[in-house]
Amino acid sequence: MARLAKIVTGYRGDADALAQNGTRSGKSRGSGRHGRCIPYVGDYQEAGVHDVLVALFAMAAGFTASGITSSLYRLIAKDAVSSFGRAIYVAVMIFAGPTVLFENAASAWRKKTCSGVAFWLAAALSGYWSLALGLLVIQLGLAIRAL
Repeated sequence: MARLAKIVTGYRGDADALAQNGTRSGKSRGSGRHGRCIPYVGDYQEAGVHDVLVALFAMAAGFTASGITSSLYRLIAKDAVSSFGRAIYVAVMIFAGPTVLFENAASAWRKKTCSGVAFWLAAALSGYWSLALGLLVIQLGLAIRAL
């Protein structure tokens, strides 16, 4: 495995490379000007798992925020007949949308009124929407923490 990594990355054995921009010292890739800035292929395995966990955490945070918003709106709101009520409904659905979309898709799938492709497309869209919402929630949480 180490030999394959050396072949793929072009590692030439310059172990005295300087660590720059958060990369690890030691094994680096290539011999050019940027060879010391690019981490060794083994470093990507650790970073990949961390990135996936952060994405899953952000998606879960987005689904949580969406569910809370959706539930609060259902408890408080009445019919959205007026133009003001319709505007509030649209504003709330920006945040409650992933939960509402997934609930409607799951309900339609259980009743056999939509295909599996339509359900999984709605589920993927809901997941991506909740990821974006979760990143916003995490960013707001970090901004509030910094105060």
